[in-house]
Amino acid sequence: MKKTFGLLNEEEQELLNQLVEGMTKEQLLWTSGYLAGKSEKDKKTIKKERPDMPNIQVLYGTHSGNSEVISEKLLQSAKNNGLDMKISLMEKFEYRNTPLLQNLIIIVSTHGEGEPPSNAMGFLDFLRDKDTPEMPGLHFAVLGLGDSTYANFSQAGVDFHKALKKLKAQPIMPVRKCDAEFMPEAQKWMDQIINHFSGTSVVLRPEKADIPAGGPVLNGVANAGFTVPSFKRVYDRNNPFYARILKKKLLNGDGSDKEVYHFELSIRDSGFTYQPGDTLSIVGDNPPSLVEAILDKFSFGRDEEVVLDKQMFTLYHALRNYLEITVINPVILDRYNRFAGSKELTDLINDPVQLADYLYGSDVLDLLTDFPAKLNAQELVSVLRKLPPRKYSIASSFDAHPGEAHITVAAVRFEKKERIREGAISTFVVDRVKEGDRIPVFVQNKKKFKMPEDKSIPIIMIGPGTGIAPFRAFIQQRKHDGIKKGTWLFFGDQHEKTDFLYGDEWNKLKAEGYLQKLDLAFSRDQDEKIYVQHRLLQKSEKVWKWLQKGASIYVCGDKKKMATDVHLALLDIVRNEGKMDINTAKQYLNSLASDNRYQKDVY
Repeated sequence: MKKTFGLLNEEEQELLNQLVEGMTKEQLLWTSGYLAGKSEKDKKTIKKERPDMPNIQVLYGTHSGNSEVISEKLLQSAKNNGLDMKISLMEKFEYRNTPLLQNLIIIVSTHGEGEPPSNAMGFLDFLRDKDTPEMPGLHFAVLGLGDSTYANFSQAGVDFHKALKKLKAQPIMPVRKCDAEFMPEAQKWMDQIINHFSGTSVVLRPEKADIPAGGPVLNGVANAGFTVPSFKRVYDRNNPFYARILKKKLLNGDGSDKEVYHFELSIRDSGFTYQPGDTLSIVGDNPPSLVEAILDKFSFGRDEEVVLDKQMFTLYHALRNYLEITVINPVILDRYNRFAGSKELTDLINDPVQLADYLYGSDVLDLLTDFPAKLNAQELVSVLRKLPPRKYSIASSFDAHPGEAHITVAAVRFEKKERIREGAISTFVVDRVKEGDRIPVFVQNKKKFKMPEDKSIPIIMIGPGTGIAPFRAFIQQRKHDGIKKGTWLFFGDQHEKTDFLYGDEWNKLKAEGYLQKLDLAFSRDQDEKIYVQHRLLQKSEKVWKWLQKGASIYVCGDKKKMATDVHLALLDIVRNEGKMDINTAKQYLNSLASDNRYQKDVY
């Protein structure tokens, strides 16, 4: 047998030596590239078998981490059933290997106005690329996470499904959409996936929720006398931890049009840890006045019994604690119209512009009043969706405040049709609990709103209004770490005198050197309204210099107006200061997002 040299035998090695002997450096480089190219099979003829490919590949795209949680649960179920499955974040998967797969499972959230999260955009672009080969031998299923109160409900999931079908891939089942309370529906979908591949359903199921029958507040308004369970558990949305309110303080001054409160909660003994950028979710209840108005207007008996998730409740309890009634969405309208049979409502549902206008600020009482229908208590609750928890950015550093989590809450109140409307969870904590009460919470560790691991990297933080909350955590962390340079905060609100949230803290941090730069935009303190995007443009040259030094940008707050305006301002800065055309500037910002140097937490 001839001696081998790596993958070549002695004769092959000699032929290779003869070939390259006497070549110039440039020729050697060209030959190396040519041979590398020859080793890559043409994308359109690539074989569908490859030893290291799993039978089932799960790819997830996530903003808050929910898609990853589902992927891990699905993987555990697959292992329990002896299935060959792997999971991966989309941006870490080698896109060109997709045609090699036999079965592909997509789990993706919807972010912003119907877009996938930043770590999923690249894979969607790959599937939509005109040069991507067709994949008729690939079977796939898509689970989309979203919130049905938004027009583009789970649109990212829909987009992935369409893109794969266009490539001739074969859907295992229709795209499945999960609402804000995603886990029950996601679990059913996971069972179907496991059954499809194994014919069994030996899966790990989430524990049943254990919310006290009297409501979510302990030692307070709705549940006086209830004691916290003493046994150890893992706390999540189904099993929340009852955190004691240590401090509740109004942040606005006299004369402000806003009600923004600072809360400090004790999470000792919960086992929770968090990092700046993570969120605290609150499980609350509905405004009692709205519940009573629904019951009174339509003569529903408050003690009528209804069934929710195979459990019996009084109608009052269901409307007060378990079902969403302060907000309606297209899904609810469609369900309700099955009972109403209203042509007017049908026309509204089919008119996107009129529908969006109607839904804005409307609640269940509006729906029942505007489109009367004969339905009983059980039919009413069947129309509604569960009351989802409300996420709040944690406004404290765990290192600076161990055993505590701080949040910033704006009370939502407005008038429509001569009736005061109230946000469910915001007024729950602002109006219906007090210091000393316990409220059900759980921590969510976000994957995509994190400070740089390298603490020397500068950060530019843009957070008007309650968008300031996570940046309080960012600066507290930097102070704890002893970092005095490279922090720049843009904050805005209506009036400096009454709405400078945490103003004393920011001024002190700036004086101490932990906040290097502070730019403020109070829109109504002068005739011309000034917002944070205007301050950004005024500091265009310095913002660009910070970016050139490797700074990361963070944006938190309103996504419908503020986030868009800030993005356009950044685009102008990059285009003008970087001397780029518009397309190159867009690519620059996209590259910042891909490198986690441009992160958003918008709502």
